Amino acid sequence: MLRSDCHRTPVDELRRVFRVLGDVDLDPCADVDPKQQFARESWTDRGNRPWGKRRVFLNPPYSRLAMWVPLCARPDQGPVIALIPPSTGTAYWHSAIFGAAQAVCFFRGRLAFRDSDTDEPAGQNRYDSAAVLWGADSATYQRFWYEYGGEVGKVVVP
Repeated sequence: MLRSDCHRTPVDELRRVFRVLGDVDLDPCADVDPKQQFARESWTDRGNRPWGKRRVFLNPPYSRLAMWVPLCARPDQGPVIALIPPSTGTAYWHSAIFGAAQAVCFFRGRLAFRDSDTDEPAGQNRYDSAAVLWGADSATYQRFWYEYGGEVGKVVVP
């Protein structure tokens, strides 16, 4: 079982994000270790600042999903990909995903996260995962479908 809700995104998943977005301009939920930061700009203070039209990827702490997920759905930004558990009964899923996202990939199997302190395997992940896309142009939207469909999981339009 994961010991905390702050964990590093698996490398394979980051590669997939780069293939969809190209460079990532912003990670608003960045790891505090600068060696683990991959975006052009990384915020480790968890501040709620405007993201603008940057290419954003985030793997938010699961204890703060109700705060982070609605920020992804703001209409003045994009594209944004968030890696989150598919908690489809929550209010934020109904408003920010079912009401605003362009596409969702429900992963087949569970991701193997890394511990944010030791970079060792974080242990058994007890959550399913979903990658959610907002604010993408047509080319980014198509790359999302290509990269996430098939072997990775099932992509749906919410």
